[in-house]
Amino acid sequence: DGRQVAAVFQVRPPAAVRRELTALQLDRLLGLGIVPATVEREVQGKHGLLQARPRKWMTQKQVQEQAVRGGGWCEPQAQFQLIYALDTLVGNQARHGESLVWDTEDWIIYSTSFAQAFDSSRGLPGYLQARPPVAGVELRRRLAALDDKALAGALGDSLPPGARRAILARKDALLALPAAASAR
Repeated sequence: DGRQVAAVFQVRPPAAVRRELTALQLDRLLGLGIVPATVEREVQGKHGLLQARPRKWMTQKQVQEQAVRGGGWCEPQAQFQLIYALDTLVGNQARHGESLVWDTEDWIIYSTSFAQAFDSSRGLPGYLQARPPVAGVELRRRLAALDDKALAGALGDSLPPGARRAILARKDALLALPAAASAR
């Protein structure tokens, strides 16, 4: 529609691109808004994905290394809890500081790097074992409504049925955890 959007192109194999697109679809299904717009593209003969970025951004690693303190209307910890919940649902074991992108104007964080997600594990990702995510009331409501029919409708054939079953098992594991204090 005539708008320009800042983006990065990353060369990726088709399976990794599919997982990135599937994470975006799941994010949209749940209404989280933490996965940036992502599309499959070929650029100069190379296959990969094009992913939106804020006009001004830093990775979580850069924020930590430079001890940057942002503002914003949403507390960082609440944003991290959404990322942890999404990582749990998709079985993302590969979270790292460069895979989280801060919009440094609004201090909203975006989650990237789902190329190794959607495995067959049934529990929390390893990096969340010691400190499991804490879902609030609204997220718990959205998760409770998530079923195979909704997943199949939103994700189509991007995942086999076994992978959808694993998402639902991880959802159950997430809902079995204690709720956020304000949610009780």
